[in-house]
Amino acid sequence: MTAQVIENISALSSAPNGVEALRGLIREMAIRGRLLVQCPQDGIAPQGYPSVQGPFPIPETWRWVALGTALEMVNGRAFKPTDWKSSGLPIVRIQNLNRETAEFNYADPDDVQPRHIIDSGTLLISWSGTPGTSFGAFIWNRGKAALNQHIFSCEQRAPAYFDRFLQLAINTRLDELIAKAHGGVGLQHVTKGKLEALALALPPLPEQHRIVAKVDELMALCDRLEARQQDAEAAHERLVKVLLDGLTRARDAEELRDCWARVAGQFQVLFTTDDSVDALKQAILQVGCSGHLTVPVGALAAESSARYMAASTSVEAPFKAPLGWQWAKLGDLCTLITSGSRGWKAFYADQGSTFIRSQDIKADRLEFDQRAYVALPANAEGARTQVKQHDLLITITGANVGKAAILIESLEDAYVSQHVALVRLRDSSQAAYIHRWLINSYGGRRLLLASSYGAKPGLNLQNIKDLPVPLPPAEEQQQIVSKLDELLTLCDRLKARIAAARAKQAQLAEVLVRAAAG
Repeated sequence: MTAQVIENISALSSAPNGVEALRGLIREMAIRGRLLVQCPQDGIAPQGYPSVQGPFPIPETWRWVALGTALEMVNGRAFKPTDWKSSGLPIVRIQNLNRETAEFNYADPDDVQPRHIIDSGTLLISWSGTPGTSFGAFIWNRGKAALNQHIFSCEQRAPAYFDRFLQLAINTRLDELIAKAHGGVGLQHVTKGKLEALALALPPLPEQHRIVAKVDELMALCDRLEARQQDAEAAHERLVKVLLDGLTRARDAEELRDCWARVAGQFQVLFTTDDSVDALKQAILQVGCSGHLTVPVGALAAESSARYMAASTSVEAPFKAPLGWQWAKLGDLCTLITSGSRGWKAFYADQGSTFIRSQDIKADRLEFDQRAYVALPANAEGARTQVKQHDLLITITGANVGKAAILIESLEDAYVSQHVALVRLRDSSQAAYIHRWLINSYGGRRLLLASSYGAKPGLNLQNIKDLPVPLPPAEEQQQIVSKLDELLTLCDRLKARIAAARAKQAQLAEVLVRAAAG
């Protein structure tokens, strides 16, 4: 490998998908003759095949040959379900090449022609399937078997290739093969003629063995780098959890300050990934919604909380609220909790009223990646499902269930779909604080998901109405929201810094790979 790559291997391997990029670089350099220094003792490439034009330069002692002149390829048999038996010869299908745990179908050995029988050591090329998962060269190592269609069994016309180098040479050119594939988005295939025309590099046979040995050595290094990264990531995740648990379990303001000091002292080490920053966000939300971020407002607390409904005293409290706080059911604080009308999908239009779907509600906000519109159907009950400023929106079905957004700005003409609950508070000044409770994975979101039903996660409107909410006095709610927003903005800046560093790493990795591949 080039000295530049070796010097920067740490930066390359730590880039996003860096180890996989390193593996690709090793394979690419191997088939270009740049992985090892050529040895005169290796001689020259085997003769006997016509030379062809190759796609990139190779050493002078190598040659380009067409795959079809080096290999005789025989397609497998199109076994039908009626041919399957409960025992006999295992039938090798593409899934058996991709996954050793895939189950076999079986065939009667007497019904299979010799040309469709393979054994350990046979080179196979799958030429049909899904790009990225099905195409490729394999060396079969699981004994005598029958070969299914869409796979070629290959035999060298002369002993020019070490089989493992041949496998490497084919698989490193897969992108070129897949670009020539026919078929739809799912199932595609490469014709035998295009496979036979593929130009393959042919080094001297001793050099092929040396290259494969070096590739094995470097792939083992990649495995160690990957394992080391995984161990480091796991240790990092445990460390983040331990320190953030200290924050969320703090019993009073003094203990919280001590825990925060420990976290702040390790900020640059702890929060280096998106996941760690997300964990920090949730810890901040939990601390804020449990009353540890603000100073109690003293005598005003009891007086302010008294205006909440008396029914709230019957709520089962998930934790002990601070003095002056009160638990209430979300439904008792609302004038409306509803979901959208069914059947509006038929009224989708290129313009018209904004239609808010579950996919428009991200982790904590409303964001339209691709805004949907409806032509409001005649006689529709639009008034009930039309959103207003300060409304809360909660997804109630699908994988996105339990996400919550607040309508900060007014949408003049917008309606929720049947997969979104619309929550309208009696006192809109509480919306910002209650939204923070709803997006708290330790708080409102956890309680909502715990009440979801069925095999597929889902919420009904009663789940939302019964949700317990810890209510501070109005003044303290404002303090909490202000402090939370300050800290969550810090988290967003951390994420932006991480993204910038990741982009720089990826750019460096791309430059190194491009320079090394030449």
